[in-house]
Formats: sequence, structure tokens, C-alpha cells
Amino acid sequence: MDQRISKTMITIFVICFIFFFITIFGGLFYMLDGVEKAENYKLSGDEISTFTKVTGYGKIRKMHSQSTPDMVQKTYVYAKVPDYSQNITTYQQYLKDYEGFMEMSTGALKMSGSSAILVKESKDQGKLLTVQVIYAPGGVEITLQKISGELTEN
Repeated sequence: MDQRISKTMITIFVICFIFFFITIFGGLFYMLDGVEKAENYKLSGDEISTFTKVTGYGKIRKMHSQSTPDMVQKTYVYAKVPDYSQNITTYQQYLKDYEGFMEMSTGALKMSGSSAILVKESKDQGKLLTVQVIYAPGGVEITLQKISGELTEN
């Protein structure tokens, strides 16, 4: 009788552990994935980072936010960005509380802390642009600067 109870308890414990494991890791993968129907890109040559292109129009989506020990809020956002053609240098746009509208085209903006990366995508290749983010009262000022680089689809 005691042996049967111990086997039952062990079986229940194993089943609960499996469900706990699936729940925890499933939640982690869901949080890390974040965006449905996203396409990943990386910079050819030296891989700087992996970029995510999201489709949609309009509002900037706040994907992830965390507080650092120095109480600086690092916020990761993805948004559609203006379509810059060949001779762009800088562009400024104010965003209020990380929510706002921009003129929409292709690409994705990934912002973290005081820096961000903009990916402009075309049919044959992607162009990498850097974005400097300056915190200002009432909003965020971002300046986009074009640099050389190609993005290839993973």
C-alpha cells in the first residue's frame, strides 16, 4: 500500500514538473519572440545585431521595458519608418511617451535606451541606418543618419 502511494506521488510530481517546465519556458519563448509574422535580418560581414521587420501602419508599439540600476528606462520599440531614398542625412521626429505616429513606409526601428537602429528595406537589399535618441521634455527626439551596409534575410 505504501509503495503504491509513493509511486502515485512520484508520478503526480513528475507530471506537475513537466507542466511547470513547459509553462515557464513557453512563456519565456513567447516574451522573447514578441512579434508575430516578423522577419529577421542581420548585417552582412560582421554581425552587429539581429533586426526585426514588422508590418503594420501607424502607432509605435512598446515591446519591452526594463529599469536599470541607475533608474534609466530602457525601452525597446518597433515601428514603421519613413522611406528614405538615396541622399538622406538626418531626420528628426518627436515621440511623446514612446507613442506617436510617423510617416509610414518600410523598415523597422529598434530603440534601446539612448540609442536605436533603423532598418530600411528595399526589394533587393536592406540599408542600415543609425538612430540617435535624445530624451527631451514632452517626448523623444530621434535623428536618423544613413551609413553603409547591407542586410540579408536569415
